[in-house]
Amino acid sequence: STITDISGPTADDCVACDAGKYSAPGANNCIACDAGRYGAPGASTSACSGDCAAGRYSTVADISGPTADDCIVCDAGKYGAPGAATSACSGDCATGRYSTVTDVSGPTADDCVACDAGEYSAAGQAACTQCAAGEADLDFDPASACESCSSGYYSAVGSTACTECASGLADTDASASTPCVPCGAGSYTASGQVSCHACAAGTAGSDATPSTPCEACLSGYYAGSEAV
Repeated sequence: STITDISGPTADDCVACDAGKYSAPGANNCIACDAGRYGAPGASTSACSGDCAAGRYSTVADISGPTADDCIVCDAGKYGAPGAATSACSGDCATGRYSTVTDVSGPTADDCVACDAGEYSAAGQAACTQCAAGEADLDFDPASACESCSSGYYSAVGSTACTECASGLADTDASASTPCVPCGAGSYTASGQVSCHACAAGTAGSDATPSTPCEACLSGYYAGSEAV
């Protein structure tokens, strides 16, 4: 009670401390709970009602209560064990995981949100990064970096596999980040190649399909290179 409060006729008629504050017997004011704690109304010790929930924190400048879930969410990229006392909480989310300020991440680094397949993250991140075009999450492990695809292959953003250029298509720029290019009539290529091969003299792409081998001319016929 204070000199402006009318408190009586019993000790229970004094004014209860607000949530997030406490007082000892005979006090004329309430004090913020200890860092890492929350308080229901009428708390009587500095520990108040108990620890902030996992993934949350409080400081002595915060009014945290009336429940453990009313403490503040940890910073993005962080997780918190119960009773955390700073916005950094207990530390960084584990590799392959992330948290945002709207996530409640705790009580361990492995309790942050897991990245999806085709993504990865280093420790302490607020978001996952998709594998770039030309790379792939080949091991399906978001804790490891994406791997580059070989020449003759292609992958789009966020891929979990490298796709081999089909027969009749070629990785002409030797860049797995760009789609395979169709070969022209009078040429041929097998799968996984970086160039198209012109039909040799005496052979022709008689079906005009670069995915099938060039065919030898019949007796009595001839063809120069790149014949269709």
